Amino acid sequence: MVVMRDSHEGVSVIVGTLMLILITVIAAASLAIMISEFEKDEMERQAHLNAVESEDLRITAVELENNLTDWGSYIIIGNDTEWNNWSRIIFDVSNMNIKDSKVIAVRINDDYALSFYDEEGNVYDKDHPFVIEATKTSSINVSLLSAFKSKPKMVSTDETIKISLISLYYNGFNKNFKNPVPSINYAIESEDILVADQLVLVLDGRQSFDEDGSVVDYLWTVQDWSEGTSCTNSTYTTNVARIPLTGEGPFKIWLKVTDNDGLSGRSPEPVVIPKNSMYTPPMYLEVSEVDADTIAVCIKNINNVGLPDQPVTAAVVDGNVTLSKWFGITDGSGEAEFDKNSGMGTIRLSSGKLAPQYYYFAS
Repeated sequence: MVVMRDSHEGVSVIVGTLMLILITVIAAASLAIMISEFEKDEMERQAHLNAVESEDLRITAVELENNLTDWGSYIIIGNDTEWNNWSRIIFDVSNMNIKDSKVIAVRINDDYALSFYDEEGNVYDKDHPFVIEATKTSSINVSLLSAFKSKPKMVSTDETIKISLISLYYNGFNKNFKNPVPSINYAIESEDILVADQLVLVLDGRQSFDEDGSVVDYLWTVQDWSEGTSCTNSTYTTNVARIPLTGEGPFKIWLKVTDNDGLSGRSPEPVVIPKNSMYTPPMYLEVSEVDADTIAVCIKNINNVGLPDQPVTAAVVDGNVTLSKWFGITDGSGEAEFDKNSGMGTIRLSSGKLAPQYYYFAS
């Protein structure tokens, strides 16, 4: 006789096995989800790191403005010719990456701007980033009169411009626009001007340089202190200037150079050329006829100005002519007159080392 076992025992084994399988599947699924979330987070983290590392903004050019009208509401202390500060800085930023970048802060030298603008005048700040599209170049405009906590922000035209950008990824991008450096060389040369040899001051600024660009403009300021207590100023705008000397000096010389970015550099101290009596302009002797028996001798400098108190000597070269005097001193207009008493002939008129002139008296 066959006895059947209780069937509930087999059912329990089957149910237990199914539960174990179910638990295993659930655990595996949960683990897969956890791994997937971890991988997703890691991928996002890696993508963020790649974005941070690959961000590449470059400040490529700068344009500087000094609009004196903008300064109208501010009190400027000092001489306008010496007090020179920029009112606005506009610079180009190129995005070298294939993804857009966002600028949240701009620093000029040691201060952060509270706001900055695009070419259309839209305003941006840390809460409203400025988007620079991938592979594109955009311009950023910063007002030095209103964009900073301390208004106005003084940035001299002779000052190096340091521009810094902070992106949304907190990357920093910097560029310094350096001032050009003036270089002064000079020489005194003699130049033949037909009536005499003129001494010429030759100023040479061609060794001036700009580390991050090129020198495009030159401005020489030459002070002539020949009068002692006062001076006359002259300016020249070429890299080499040739200046006929019209006084004995001393002379003081400055050079201001400007580069292709608009930045300038000025020699901090003048080059001083000591006083020298040889620098006075050359003179020449000129004879003119007043009437048949009178001549006027004029001593002039190269500027066609008559010089007073200059000695003039007359001497007979041939003939029997006689004069009322044989020596004279030029008057306030630089002239001395000589009258013929009698006779005819040629006389020689001279003054110091000047080239002599000859005059023939007819009967």
